[in-house]
Amino acid sequence: MRKHLRLLPLPFCIALSLSAQAADDPPEDWGQCPVEDAVPAFTDLPAPRAGAATGADRTQQNTDIGSDTLEGTEGEVVNFSGNVLLRRGDQTLATDHLSFDQDTETYTAEGSVRYQDGGMRLIAARARGDQAKDTHELEDIRYQLVARRGNGGAKRIEMHGDIGSLYGSTYSTCPPDARRWELRAQRIDVDTAAGMGTARNATLRVGKVPVLYLPWFRFPIDDQRRTGLLYPAISQSGRNGFDWRQPIYLNLAPNYDATLNPRYMSKRGLQLGGEFRFLTPTSRGVFEGAFLPSDKLADRERDLEIADGVPVANRRKSDRGFVHFAGSQDFGPHWQARANLGWISDPRYLDDASNNLNSGANSFVLSDIGLYGRGRDWDAAIMADHWQLADYTLTDANLPFNRLPRAQVHWRKRFLPMLEAGVAAEAVRFDHAEFAGGNRIDLQPYLSLPLEGASWFVKPTFAWRYTGYNLEKDPALPGRDDNPSRSLPVTTLDAGLYFDRAANWGGEHYLHTLEPRIFYFNAPYRDQGGIPLFDTRPLTFGWGQLFRDNRYSGADRQADGNQLTLAVSTRFIRERDGREKLSASLGQIRYFEDSRVTVPGESPVEQGKSAWIVDTTYAPNDRWTIGASYQWDPKAGRRDLTSVRTRYLIGEDGIVNLSYRYRRDLLEQADLSFLYPINPSWSVVGRYYYSLRDHKLLEGIAGVQWESCCIAVRLVGRRYLRYRGEELNNAIQLEIELKGLGSAGPDTEGRLRRAILGYYREDLSLVPPPQTRSGELPSSDAIP
Repeated sequence: MRKHLRLLPLPFCIALSLSAQAADDPPEDWGQCPVEDAVPAFTDLPAPRAGAATGADRTQQNTDIGSDTLEGTEGEVVNFSGNVLLRRGDQTLATDHLSFDQDTETYTAEGSVRYQDGGMRLIAARARGDQAKDTHELEDIRYQLVARRGNGGAKRIEMHGDIGSLYGSTYSTCPPDARRWELRAQRIDVDTAAGMGTARNATLRVGKVPVLYLPWFRFPIDDQRRTGLLYPAISQSGRNGFDWRQPIYLNLAPNYDATLNPRYMSKRGLQLGGEFRFLTPTSRGVFEGAFLPSDKLADRERDLEIADGVPVANRRKSDRGFVHFAGSQDFGPHWQARANLGWISDPRYLDDASNNLNSGANSFVLSDIGLYGRGRDWDAAIMADHWQLADYTLTDANLPFNRLPRAQVHWRKRFLPMLEAGVAAEAVRFDHAEFAGGNRIDLQPYLSLPLEGASWFVKPTFAWRYTGYNLEKDPALPGRDDNPSRSLPVTTLDAGLYFDRAANWGGEHYLHTLEPRIFYFNAPYRDQGGIPLFDTRPLTFGWGQLFRDNRYSGADRQADGNQLTLAVSTRFIRERDGREKLSASLGQIRYFEDSRVTVPGESPVEQGKSAWIVDTTYAPNDRWTIGASYQWDPKAGRRDLTSVRTRYLIGEDGIVNLSYRYRRDLLEQADLSFLYPINPSWSVVGRYYYSLRDHKLLEGIAGVQWESCCIAVRLVGRRYLRYRGEELNNAIQLEIELKGLGSAGPDTEGRLRRAILGYYREDLSLVPPPQTRSGELPSSDAIP
């Protein structure tokens, strides 16, 4: 028999109360957890309805009740017995017996009380309540959170409208028979209207040992942002001493907030920092900074810096800090302003402020700001950038030129199916503290005739490039022409063919391609020795250089040439999934005459043949990938570049990377990194990055990881080079992660992710970042 009666809402607050203690972290790895949950799925109950109402939407729906038998009189007590089932939205409540007094609106459920929705499952011995007074009580509860794997229990739950209390509650992500950690609370009061919970006499136990006791604390139970204290960060180091950071979150408005970051370091002093975020439908940004007055480290190191001959400008300042802003503002559908501005008090600040495990060599701090536009046939920008020294081993003479300002525009238009016209233009003002600057304008109009078919393309392009300067007076060069210019035609022809055929390799079906390509470049010689180098450098010779009309990165040099590139590529593409089994490319430039344009320290390119370039990648199977690049100069009879890299995937999580890199007169390095699982719980990690040319270790990492269903421990040691010419630095750090709750210690996982390609398998493929809806800031769980 099935009846449909109108009841008041089921106590959704119960589910919210139980999940309140779970951390809202990114998805964890639960691969070592038992297949069976602490509260197994109710196979005899209907699954939560897909697309059914959840949360507050449930209050607008009726509750359907069904049972084997129904006894009672309308307006009096009604008894449901045998397979009693109540459903509303995505909620289901099952019990053996339900008694409902329609006069007093009280109910009692006894015998195998089970509750489930899209986020949790719950078992209770009995439940009773008063619908009129909106009071409910459950006894002897066990629960399982579906998404977070959190589970636990409570002796009793009482609900009074929006207010609820849990007595003798527990929470953990560990299975009940292997409780490696557990959070216990004598009582938790939950206010669903305010979105807050209050725990009393809470204890965190690791194994059977209590490691943290809190007599009272409040915590959020929803994703609303609230003003309050965030979790502190505590550490100890030789440089900083005892280090305490206590973030204070300020929820100022729905679309902007702030975080104050006071930090006490016993060996350095008190630092004040903060962050301000804003977000509107058309703008977004983050402003952050910190100030450390009278840094004791600067006083301790001053004599050593003087003895080492560190220039005054590069020494640590007594009052130290940084400021940084990153943001953007939209102006209609085509224009956007963007800024990334930074400032540091002295060149040693980034080194001293960073965590010693994650620090790296940052030589400069770049600030840039600009207005950018893009349309169907054009893009334009007006920008400015400024460089600041962040490496005490360098001087201001090593800084790049500031571009204050820089404007550029690119326009292209297809007039006919076989005719395209366009222009690239740039105007820049260069400035430098040590060298004379100047103005530069660069114009390059062009005509192109793109022709193409299903298996071929031909694209001739005819361009004229003009570059003119207005230079500042340079006392070191009294006779220099302060208004040099350069003007020349640039012609290119790019053409290629595409052949493919069906092929069989090892019983698999492949698409085999053959892709020959030629690229002709012609530009006459112009003497450019009187033109300074503001932002121009030679590009590294590689596969991309075979198909460029200039071998320099900026406008201060335009290469001359009369040359032809001959290249061919081939690929084996597996038809069932598009995976490349083999790819190989071979190419060379034929110089019909000398290319005489150079930069200081560079030799002209002589007539003849360039180095052969070979790039190849081979995948013997789905776990093993081998790649190699090679450049051989036939004129000199020597190799210019060798690069060999291989990657092997071990099981579901392990990986080994091995590479060798050689570039003539520049570097020779070997790099081994790995994550090797010994068994499902234990794994070792490491990296050995060595310079064969300098006979010096660049970075060495050795660590061990232990992981279970609900806890992970990482111990990592690192030996690394921070700055050129310095001695190697050492760091040993320990991180303990309680899955589903949080972690203690430095972010060793982030360091390993940067050092070992494939530490997370998803890093081997590009994954777009999650998008935030316009007008919303990410939530911040605070502890008021």
